[in-house]
Amino acid sequence: MTDFFLRPVESSDLDALYTLALSAQWGMTSLPKDKTFLKDKIEHSIHAFQQAENERHEEWYVWVLVETSTQKVIGTCGILDQVGLKTPFYSYKLIHHNTPPLTTLEWETQHQGPTELGGLMILPEYRKLKLGRFLSLARLVVIASFPKRFETHLIAEMRGISDSDGNSPFWGQTGQKTSGLTFAQADFETAKHSWEPQNRLNTFINISQLDEITQNLIGKTHPDTKAAQQLLESEGFRWKGLLDILDAGPKLEAKISELKTIRNTHTKKISHVLSQELFNSVYHPKKDGNKMILFNARFPDAKLACSPIIQVDKKHIGISEKDAECLGVTIGSTINLAPLHTHTFLDRFKEIGKWVMNLSHSKA
Repeated sequence: MTDFFLRPVESSDLDALYTLALSAQWGMTSLPKDKTFLKDKIEHSIHAFQQAENERHEEWYVWVLVETSTQKVIGTCGILDQVGLKTPFYSYKLIHHNTPPLTTLEWETQHQGPTELGGLMILPEYRKLKLGRFLSLARLVVIASFPKRFETHLIAEMRGISDSDGNSPFWGQTGQKTSGLTFAQADFETAKHSWEPQNRLNTFINISQLDEITQNLIGKTHPDTKAAQQLLESEGFRWKGLLDILDAGPKLEAKISELKTIRNTHTKKISHVLSQELFNSVYHPKKDGNKMILFNARFPDAKLACSPIIQVDKKHIGISEKDAECLGVTIGSTINLAPLHTHTFLDRFKEIGKWVMNLSHSKA
C-alpha cells in the first residue's frame, strides 16, 4: 500500500503550505513566505481544478503530499497551465556571437508560452525518503492523461546559485544595481507579478563586464536542485539557453511527446481490490514490476499514489484496499499509471559503467 499520496490543495491547507514555504530557501519564487500570497494561490488552484478541460488562465494546479497514517501534509508540487497569459514570462537568453566574439544575455519575453512545472517542496525531515521522484513524475502522468489542459511544450526553472541568506552573486552584479531591490525582495515581487522588470533591469548584458565568479555561475544549478535537474534531464528535458532573470539559473525545456513518463503512461481497469495481507501474498515483483505512479484520472478530485500493483492481464490490475481508498476508486474504475522507475538499456549500461569505475577506484 502507499504510505503517501497526492491530492489537490484545499483551503484548510494554508498553514501547512506556509510551513512548507518557511522551510524553503531563497530563490523558490513559486512558494514565497507570505500567507496572503499562498491563500490566493490556493484559491486559484481550486478554480483551476474545477475549470473546463480546454480552459487556461495562467493558474497553478497545486497538489499536497499527504502522509497516509497521520494525514499530515509534508510536501507539495504543481503545474502552471500556461505562462504569459496574464503577465509576460521573462527570461535571459544566453547567446554566443562569432563576429565579434562575444557572449551576451539578451531579454526574451513570452506571451502564451509553455506549461511550467514547479513548486516542488518536501519538509526537510522527510527528504531522506526520496519522495521527490514521485512528486516530479506524477505531474507528467497528469499531463499525459489530460493533454488538453496543458501546452505541448514544458518549461521548468532550476534554482540558480544563491546563499542561505538570500544573496545571489548574479543579482548583486546586475539587477540589484538597477532596481534597488535585494534578491529576496525581487523574488517576492516576481512571484506577485507586482513589478515590471523590463523597466528596471538591463535587457542586454555583455557578460565580460561581470566579474569572473559571476560569469562562471551563469546557467549553474544550486546544489540542492541538482538532483531535480538530473531527473528531468533523464526524462528528456534540455537546457537551450534560457535563464532566470534573478539568479541566472537554467530553464529546462521539453516537448511533452518526447518525455519518457508521458510515453509510458497507460490506462488500466481495476478488476481486484485486495486486503493488504492478500495483496502481499500474491504480489511478485518479477511478474508485477516495482512501484507505479497511480492516477485516478479525474478532475477536480485528481489524486495520485505510488504503490505496487498486481498485473492481472494486459488490461486489468489489482490494487490494495488502502490504495483504492486513497485514490477514491473501486472495482471497475479505470486509472492511469506509469512506472516510477524506467530503465532503458542505455540507463543500465551507464549504471554498470559507474559500478566498474567505483570498483576500480576502490582497488586503486
